[in-house]
Amino acid sequence: MNRAVNIFSFVVAFVYVALAVAIVYDLSISSMLTLKGMPFKTEILVGLSLLLLLFGLIRVVRRLQGVKDMKKFSLFTFEAPIAAGVRNYSIVNTILEISFMIALMVLSIEMSKLHPEYTLPMIASTAFLALESILFLVRILRGGREFRIGINKNVVAYFDREMHLYYYTGLQRVELHQSDLINFKYKEDLNIFLPISVIRKEDRKVFKEELIKVLSEKNVYIDDAFRAWAE
Repeated sequence: MNRAVNIFSFVVAFVYVALAVAIVYDLSISSMLTLKGMPFKTEILVGLSLLLLLFGLIRVVRRLQGVKDMKKFSLFTFEAPIAAGVRNYSIVNTILEISFMIALMVLSIEMSKLHPEYTLPMIASTAFLALESILFLVRILRGGREFRIGINKNVVAYFDREMHLYYYTGLQRVELHQSDLINFKYKEDLNIFLPISVIRKEDRKVFKEELIKVLSEKNVYIDDAFRAWAE
C-alpha cells in the first residue's frame, strides 16, 4: 500500500512541478501557447497540492493505525523484533520520503517569491508531511514494541512502515516459496507472502514451531519444505 501511495504522490508532484514552473516562469510550449494564460490555473495547482496532501494523509493514517494495532497485540504466543535489515530498509525509505518532501517544499518556496498564491498550499502540505515523516523516522530509530512480528491464535502480524496481517480464516495451506517467502494460501487462490527476511535468523525456528503448533488445531496443510525450514 505504501508503494502505491508513493507512486501516486510522485506522479502528482511531477505534474504539479511541471505546471507550476511553466506558469510561474511563463515558459512557452510553443511560439503561440503559454500556460500562464491557462484558465483555472490557481485552482488546478491548489487542487494538486491538496491531492498530494491526501495521499500523504493515507500514509500517515496507516502508520498511526499500525502502531496502535501492534501495541494492542498483548497476547502473542511468539513475538520478536523485526530483522535489522527490514528496519534499516524502512529507515532508508523514510529518509527518501523526507528528502522528496523537503526538495518539493524548497522549490515551492523559491517559486512563491514570484507567485505565492500558486505555491503556498504546496508549501504547507509538504511541510506537514515532511515533519510527520521526520517524527516517524525518530520512532524507527528509537525502536519499540511496535516494530515486531508476532503470532497468536488468530493472526500472524508484523509492522515495519505499515501493518501486515495474515489471518487464519480461509487459510488452506502454508508453504515455503522460492526459499525466501512464506506463502499463506487462502481460498479462491489468494496468496499472501511473508518475506523470511522480516524474521531474525535466531528467531526463525521458534517462529516456525509456534506457527505449526497454532495451525495444528485448524484444518491447514503445512508443506514439508516449511516444516524442514530453519532447522
